[in-house]
Amino acid sequence: SLMDISSSSDMPNYCDKPQQSHHRQGDIERIVLRTLEELKYKCSFKDVDELKLMRLIVPKVLRELQVHEQLQEELQSIKQTLNSYIQHSKTVSEDIAEIFLDLHNIYSKLEKLDKADKRERKLKQDKKFMKRIREAEDYLESKKHYIANDVAEFAGSSIKAPFATSSQSDEASTCETRHAEKR
Repeated sequence: SLMDISSSSDMPNYCDKPQQSHHRQGDIERIVLRTLEELKYKCSFKDVDELKLMRLIVPKVLRELQVHEQLQEELQSIKQTLNSYIQHSKTVSEDIAEIFLDLHNIYSKLEKLDKADKRERKLKQDKKFMKRIREAEDYLESKKHYIANDVAEFAGSSIKAPFATSSQSDEASTCETRHAEKR
């Protein structure tokens, strides 16, 4: 019966928070009383006591409201967590963007340095190459007097004269002129 259901639901378990329980309980009691008065006019409950009926209904309504409040608190907690995650992701995104910008700047600087270094290395290599060419030319110039350029020496032998370069042919012509003057 109604009394058995009423005894299974205790009045003290309205809410976990004491401030909310008194405020909520007063609001709920007013709503239940108003509803009971409306029911009295529509139906006839002559043998049912309003207070007993309130003791039966109020705890059940409070439990239902408490479940809804818990769900609402969980939803608020989820929203706050989501907002903090969104804020965190925005911060991380900005940090990542700054890191990529820094990396781009570093890469650009390294690329410029690498190009400048390549130019310097090329200039150094060109200088070394030119220096070696000059050294080789100087070496050839200094060793030129060891090459036999006298055509008259080769005239009596069956060996042909080596191919003479322009400087060698100049020397050979001067040697021939000297021999011709001696005769």
